[in-house]
Amino acid sequence: MILVGKTYGAFLVLGEDTEGQKKNRAKYWRCKCLHCSNIKSIRTADLIRNQFKSCGCLRAKHKIIELSGKVFGNLKVVNIDESSMRTGKIYWFCECSCGTKLRVRGDGLKRGVTKSCGCIKKCSVFIDKRFTRLTVIKHLGNQMFECICACGNTKVASGSNLRAGHIKSCGCLRKEPPKNFREYKRKNKQDSGRNSARYAEWRTDILNRDSYTCQCCGSRKSGPKVHHLMSYTSYPEHRFIAENGVTLCDGCHKKFHKMFGNRKTTNDDFFDFLKAEGKAKTTMEQLINEADLIVDQRVKEFVKFVLGKLPTSFFEKPASSSGKYHPPQSNMHGGLLNHSRMVVYLAKKLCEPFNLQQKDIDIVIAAAILHDGLKYGVIEQKHTTHTHAIDMAKFIKILGKRFPEISEEISVLSDAVLFHMGRWSIEHKEMPKKKFPDEYSTVEKIVHLADVVATMPEISFTFINDEVFLA
Repeated sequence: MILVGKTYGAFLVLGEDTEGQKKNRAKYWRCKCLHCSNIKSIRTADLIRNQFKSCGCLRAKHKIIELSGKVFGNLKVVNIDESSMRTGKIYWFCECSCGTKLRVRGDGLKRGVTKSCGCIKKCSVFIDKRFTRLTVIKHLGNQMFECICACGNTKVASGSNLRAGHIKSCGCLRKEPPKNFREYKRKNKQDSGRNSARYAEWRTDILNRDSYTCQCCGSRKSGPKVHHLMSYTSYPEHRFIAENGVTLCDGCHKKFHKMFGNRKTTNDDFFDFLKAEGKAKTTMEQLINEADLIVDQRVKEFVKFVLGKLPTSFFEKPASSSGKYHPPQSNMHGGLLNHSRMVVYLAKKLCEPFNLQQKDIDIVIAAAILHDGLKYGVIEQKHTTHTHAIDMAKFIKILGKRFPEISEEISVLSDAVLFHMGRWSIEHKEMPKKKFPDEYSTVEKIVHLADVVATMPEISFTFINDEVFLA
């Protein structure tokens, strides 16, 4: 029989453990360890047989290697956590060099797994990093850093103040005359932003080009707005391009943004807006001025017939799928169409010094309109194709069978399109070998030169009342 208050081996019985009895039919007793004073629940049979020599504290003590006073990395061991001795996993109270106190497992200290409270990893990010005028050179502990200023002085600052930008120098920045900052702000304001001189000049050019007339409803009310086709905030590279602006009255401008929002709008959205308002021009109408330059009525009809058979990519895609090889006007939505119109303008100008006959001028204009008709392939591709000149020349010959009365003109037109890339023409089994420029005809040379110039990124064009001009 177990007596309360009696000692059995290393344990003093304090009373029955009712919670232990619920878990098991055997009777359990709350006992106090005489070595460490911990309370342990022990079964009756184990007490009588003296099964346990301690609550586990003796086993832990045998394994303990004294670490008090030792330093591991940034951690200095203060003392042992006695409550962990009975578990076999010994913990130690430590103090980090940054001032933080923490509890660390002993094996982690001895193996070098734990070297700090975490400040080494956090603070190493700051070393050699520049914050305005201050460069961090040393970690002083407790999240404080020694920095050197651009003027040569040293400054001690906390990591949070450096990161937030509350401290930017040793104090020398505050002593400088404020006029330098105002001058910088004034100069920066001139270069960009809606209040800049550049924006005001761009806006005036658009209004003059459109004769202060809304391009949707045709009204000339006071206070016209200049709308960015490619959103001002989302496409900063298009902000000051003339072709990216259009004049709208206040009512149409508000109606557009109510329909499509204020951000990430494109010229696709503007075209959809015009269609919704019943004011959109078809792509054929956009090319009507160029096609009307052709005097021969049969050639003009053939060009319009071919345009009607071209894929939508010719009227909607940019001239360069990578955006590297054309001016900005050709690298937006409908850029390939803009590029073709530019080539027509240049080709017509180049015809003048060559003193060509009218039938040859008609072929030059027709080739300039159609030369990139299948640039994205017969079946629309994601990127421009290298064989588009060959594809377009074959396309013209196939459709030309319906116009036998101008077969000779179509043959010349097909060759002008085939060789419009000049010395950049690809080597292909369907591509005849022709040395540039010696073996090129005058028509082929003009189409090629006009295409090359229109491709130069530094060339700028503008479109006024459906006509093309050099900007």
